[in-house]
Amino acid sequence: MTLETSVTKERVDLTPEDGSVVPPSLVRPDLGFGAALVQSSVVQVLALPIGLLNGILLARLLGPEGRGVLSTIQVGANTLVYFLGFGFAGTATILVGRSSHRIGEIFTLAIWTTVASMLLSAVLLLVPSARQWLGVTSLTTTSLLWCLAGVTVLLSSAKAIAMGLQRFKLINAISFATSVLTLVFNAVVLSVTAGSATAAVLVAVVVPLVAAAAYTSNLVRLLPKFFNPSSGLIREASKIGGRVVATGGLAYLLLRCDVFLLNHYWGKREVGIYSVGVTIAELALLIPSTLNSLLFAKAASRESLSEKIVVATHMTILLGTVFVPAVAIGGPMLFPLIFGRQFAGAAVPAAWVALGAAFWAVASPVTGFAAGKEGYPLSLIMTTAAALAVNVGINLWLIPTQGAVGAAKASACAYSVYALLAFAMFWTSAGLRWRDLISITPFERRSLTCLRIRRVE
Repeated sequence: MTLETSVTKERVDLTPEDGSVVPPSLVRPDLGFGAALVQSSVVQVLALPIGLLNGILLARLLGPEGRGVLSTIQVGANTLVYFLGFGFAGTATILVGRSSHRIGEIFTLAIWTTVASMLLSAVLLLVPSARQWLGVTSLTTTSLLWCLAGVTVLLSSAKAIAMGLQRFKLINAISFATSVLTLVFNAVVLSVTAGSATAAVLVAVVVPLVAAAAYTSNLVRLLPKFFNPSSGLIREASKIGGRVVATGGLAYLLLRCDVFLLNHYWGKREVGIYSVGVTIAELALLIPSTLNSLLFAKAASRESLSEKIVVATHMTILLGTVFVPAVAIGGPMLFPLIFGRQFAGAAVPAAWVALGAAFWAVASPVTGFAAGKEGYPLSLIMTTAAALAVNVGINLWLIPTQGAVGAAKASACAYSVYALLAFAMFWTSAGLRWRDLISITPFERRSLTCLRIRRVE
């Protein structure tokens, strides 16, 4: 059985090796790029105030120390996921995009990956030095970190499969519901427990577990049958997964290595103050991360994306131009007013990180395209490694004396280096010219024309 896809016009083999039939709907996106971008952006905008309320709630009820405990455990769990999750969150999207007819095998492989990741994490957490650098010491916090890591692997794998199938409606619905559930659960649980950091971590475990169950129940209905993954699929997943681990793990350390160093030199109170500043600053990555994911999924399916990359890049430049001055000017007044006087020190770090995040955001479209099209190429790994080296070096220089402010300055420098290197590596390889960066695309021209017509009417 074959089917001509509506996007690539290529004939795709839909007959798996065991002869089962896969529904043709599996190879058709539920939304085109434009519709997916609009819907995802709307969902992100609607979720923004919910996320802000949740951040305020955590800051007010936990205080700097408790907020630092929560951040340390979350960062530790995500670090385990990136390095011990076999890179399946990125691998699954590519595998599904290239071979949607093998969805049954890929889904089974996701389950295997989750179990193996949890076993490896448990072994690592038995090592005292590993627990120390991950910021956990007691049995309770160690157990919570392990549970959070396992749930995160499961959720990211299920979401990655949905992204590979380009089920954007499902992803947006669960994403928004997760934001609402997190706020409600935190409000109830933290009020009852009088601001317990342990209770906050429990919420961070339970809500993703509910989201993973929602993804799984929806995806299972699409599957004709479950199959054990073939040796060929496992080899392909391992090959891609190695590059995903290198790229994703290094990228996460680039974003979060400062938390480990801050905790080491200054303790969890400084981590808590810094994490609040970073939470606000990284709102600059909200829509760019959506663009990155959309382009990643589309590129994995071998779609033509040159104009879309330019449009997405222009959007990120515009957002950064507005966002960074807003944080720098409004932060000193708003942080103590909104989060409490204990977090007044988060304003300066937020401004520095916002500057770096704006640079990172501009590079998000082109890196998403490169990762999806080339399966996390070595050049992307090297770009991330170079920026990480810059970040670690400046952090070791500034954090011991400047604390959170030093970490923020290091992030601004490292993110800027990452963006510049990413553009140098991937802009032309995406089939674009440098002048395209400052040129108006046909899509943008049509959009502007429509706006003018509506104003006249």
